Amino acid sequence: MMKRENPRFLMIGIGLIMIGLFLSFIGFILDPFGASFYYSLFIGGSLILASLVALDMRTHLEIFPFKRLHSSVEFVDDYIIIRTPRSASFLRGSGAFFSALSLGLAPWLFPEVFLPESASIPFWHLFSLFIMLPVVLYVFFVSTASQIITIKQDRTFIKRKVSGLIWQSELMSMNPNIDIDVHKHDHALEFIVANVAYSRKTIFGSRVEHLKEKRIQIPETRNIQLDEIIPRIFPEQKHILPLMFDLISEPRYNSNRRTLRAREIRNKLTKMQQEFRAKNKFD
Repeated sequence: MMKRENPRFLMIGIGLIMIGLFLSFIGFILDPFGASFYYSLFIGGSLILASLVALDMRTHLEIFPFKRLHSSVEFVDDYIIIRTPRSASFLRGSGAFFSALSLGLAPWLFPEVFLPESASIPFWHLFSLFIMLPVVLYVFFVSTASQIITIKQDRTFIKRKVSGLIWQSELMSMNPNIDIDVHKHDHALEFIVANVAYSRKTIFGSRVEHLKEKRIQIPETRNIQLDEIIPRIFPEQKHILPLMFDLISEPRYNSNRRTLRAREIRNKLTKMQQEFRAKNKFD
């Protein structure tokens, strides 16, 4: 996505950083250099890290300048190759990983709080084991996967290979009929790919299937930004793409509700997409 000023994202990020610092400060006041302080420091640090990652990805700030922490794009003949190293994937998921880990550890670090003497069933311990632990493991294995997306500029071929620590998947289509749209949560762009051959291998077994349609999230690239790359792939949609970039730049305060401006952009975008597809259907 394009690096923009995004003052609202900036305000939200700074606000969350202040909350993280406040939690650490309160922990220090209540229990200087004690277990509560270090735990609050861990929670506050997780929140601060997540905020810094969001500020780096969604605003004009360059907080993590190292190349290995970002996806990159290269052009080979008439192919566009988007690479996402493990370090970049982990950076994006680090806030969620450490936040989930801190919540999962709470019942074990402070049993006197989460398991009062009157309680006969260790509810929070069971919640930690059967809910939080799977979440932590899932986020860890997903966010430590590298990814390579290869797409031909004329949109006649696309391939995505994802390599995790104990799993890997491959998606390929030689008749992809590729389109582009905004993710349902408005945080990224997606390729919409048809006629997909999909395979997945894990320690538990393998799976091969054919999918009529698959959405592939387009990672944010730093060496060449998406507003320069995407128009090369979809030149006929150049008049629509600015609205897509505007939409993914809008903050979304919860997953089910857009801001008023985001709703206006989405409505206008949907109308333009419908007009474009109707026109091309009869051309």
